[in-house]
Amino acid sequence: MICLSVMAFSPFGEPFCNREKTKYCSTSLEKVPKSELQYFNLAAPDNGTLFILLSMFIAFGYVLAVSASDAMVVEYAQREPEAIRGRIQTAIYTVRTLTGILAYLVTAFALNAWATCSTASASLRSCPSRRTGRGSNLSTIHSVAS
Repeated sequence: MICLSVMAFSPFGEPFCNREKTKYCSTSLEKVPKSELQYFNLAAPDNGTLFILLSMFIAFGYVLAVSASDAMVVEYAQREPEAIRGRIQTAIYTVRTLTGILAYLVTAFALNAWATCSTASASLRSCPSRRTGRGSNLSTIHSVAS
């Protein structure tokens, strides 16, 4: 919970390219005019270290919690009568899988379109380039960032 709180309340930093101020975000960096380079944050990759480390600790905590819960499931499953053995395990893993699917669906359909400026029509926020009428070329953005 501490890592999640730190991630939630830490500033994320400026994006690599501000789509609301320039139309050159989908252009390779070598072809961007010098006057437009002020809208590019070349130090953006350096902002990710804290979030990567905190995400690693969160993943480690998740693995510990899942391992402990699996051990409890095995204990309870062995105490079930043989005639109905496995029903608790089935119920627990069904609930875990369905809630996991729900989390993936929220991420895929409610949060993804704005962050990647994809063509998905359902999102909690609209893409900045759609508000200004400019398109997006995600493959070019990835090649510039790497």
